[in-house]
Amino acid sequence: MFLFLIIQSDLYTQTAPSNPPANFKESIAGGPPTFKKLVEEVKVSLKDRGYVVDRKSHFTGSVFKGSTVSFKLQFPEGKDRKIVRKLGVGLAHENPDQSVMVHIFQSDSEDRKLSPLFTGFVEPSFVYEWEARFGENHFLVEIRLDESESNVANFELLFGSQLYTPAAAFGREEKDQNLNQPGSPGKKQPGAEGRLPGTSELNNYFEVFKKEF
Repeated sequence: MFLFLIIQSDLYTQTAPSNPPANFKESIAGGPPTFKKLVEEVKVSLKDRGYVVDRKSHFTGSVFKGSTVSFKLQFPEGKDRKIVRKLGVGLAHENPDQSVMVHIFQSDSEDRKLSPLFTGFVEPSFVYEWEARFGENHFLVEIRLDESESNVANFELLFGSQLYTPAAAFGREEKDQNLNQPGSPGKKQPGAEGRLPGTSELNNYFEVFKKEF
């Protein structure tokens, strides 16, 4: 069963640093944060990186042990080779035992996996972002629950994207080596200073298909 959604929002061309892996933080009361708190943490992190986050970019669901939920991201064909898309994915889930695995792939129009971008078990608060060059219009995001004490993991997945030209977005040559790294709220990537915001306001949209298997 497929769920088809079109996400459309006004995005500003700006850049956002990537960060080290997220840490599973405890609340002030000493216990683990609530699921609602984790979702808000991920949402704030994406917004801090320059992404527009609204209800249309939220996907709430569950994944059962041994099963996978797959999300297909599809962008329109680009016309300008200088335009770079920056994509951000945020995930909050309720399993602190690190049994939730995320796979992110670049794919083609027929959903064939071309190259892996990220694979690993993720903490309850997880953010990942990467750049998509001209012609890279299809991506797969898979969420899987492996061996776990619970039979199901509830999650909320958030997507965001930005468009920019490197010349407009950076005042110097881009030298960051860790752009494609998982992130967490509240930490800035070294080397992010000195970046200049883009000057163009662009409309961007992408389509998301959901499949459970």
